[in-house]
Amino acid sequence: MEGDLITVILIGSPEKEKNLLFHGLTQSAKLPVIHRLFPVARGTYRYCNEEYLLLNLPEKGQEKFMTQLLDTGRADILLVLCSAHCLEQGLKHLSRLLKLPSIKEEALPVVFCISFSRAEIKENIFIDFDLLEDVLQIPVLPYYSSSPVCLDDIKTAVSSVWNRIFSYECLDFSPRKLAAETTAYLAPTDLSWKENLDMIGLMIFFILFLIWFFISGAQLPSLCLWRIIYWVQKKAAGLLMIIF
Repeated sequence: MEGDLITVILIGSPEKEKNLLFHGLTQSAKLPVIHRLFPVARGTYRYCNEEYLLLNLPEKGQEKFMTQLLDTGRADILLVLCSAHCLEQGLKHLSRLLKLPSIKEEALPVVFCISFSRAEIKENIFIDFDLLEDVLQIPVLPYYSSSPVCLDDIKTAVSSVWNRIFSYECLDFSPRKLAAETTAYLAPTDLSWKENLDMIGLMIFFILFLIWFFISGAQLPSLCLWRIIYWVQKKAAGLLMIIF
């Protein structure tokens, strides 16, 4: 802890989504960096009568900075972010973290977040969060940068792990296998409102075209049918005259 603040370390990738999560949690309560040789963005937020200090480690050298914080005992909770499109890499990173003595032996609480960008949402990536939580035995949550509900859920998860006892001694999983078992690509079903309007307009045009075709084109089939019947009647009359 730093003073009376519960210190949360934010690490992972992609950097853009991580920065959005940092700004979403801290909002305007941002503090200056600790030191020019330790360029970590700092911010605070309050939740459930507790004050939290959020340290956003830069993508370059974040492992080194995290080790320094862990060795000095200045970390209380670890908040790990990964992209839904790179879940296997995120699980590999998480596996390495949970094997670190400063995390494993100290049973440091960890919250795992999976971010969904616009491209990943459009690809209809489905992740089985319940299965991930069952295997990892830590909170696993989705993060949509445009959703304030996700921020509240993450704050709740961080608050729930504080002072909770974790054990990573028997935790063993294959990142590749777990990513394959928990990730699926669904067939696109939900279209945007513009695409829906285009589809509706196309259907209306097609229906109107069919109505016009059958109304305006009904004269030609009727004329052909009348000529066939007339020809049959004429031939039949000639044949009867020959017979009788």
